[in-house]
Amino acid sequence: MKLNKDKFYKINYDNDGFTILELIMVLTIIIMIGFIITPRFLNLLHSKNINYEARKLTAKIREVQQLAISEQITYRITFDINNELYEISYSPSFLPIETIKLQNKIDLNVITFTDITNSVQFDAFGAPNEPGDIILQDTTGNYLTISITENTGRVTFQ
Repeated sequence: MKLNKDKFYKINYDNDGFTILELIMVLTIIIMIGFIITPRFLNLLHSKNINYEARKLTAKIREVQQLAISEQITYRITFDINNELYEISYSPSFLPIETIKLQNKIDLNVITFTDITNSVQFDAFGAPNEPGDIILQDTTGNYLTISITENTGRVTFQ
């Protein structure tokens, strides 16, 4: 039996691996997709935060309204734009019983209540002393408006 030396020293170039150029092209495409998706993903996170805060504030306003009805006393929510918080108090003293601070990067942008204290009061029937809007804004410019309607005190947000 005679051995063929050419078989042992022959280099096989027909392997099914990837070339460095193919790997670089795939990585470039993945990085480009990442650059496109990342800002949209971050914007989605910010909109979830502002949506969460708006829902939380809306629920708290409705809770205070229900407390005013059930306890038959006047409740007040005072908004502090400078410190990004709101306080809940009730008559006769109107000392704060609860203070809630908004999440970082969420601002109390505009309060349209004409009361000088930036507050809304709910009487024993759950009616607000005046209608108004509370506008929340995040750092990316997204905003949501919480509205309190006159007479009925219906609370909605958009």
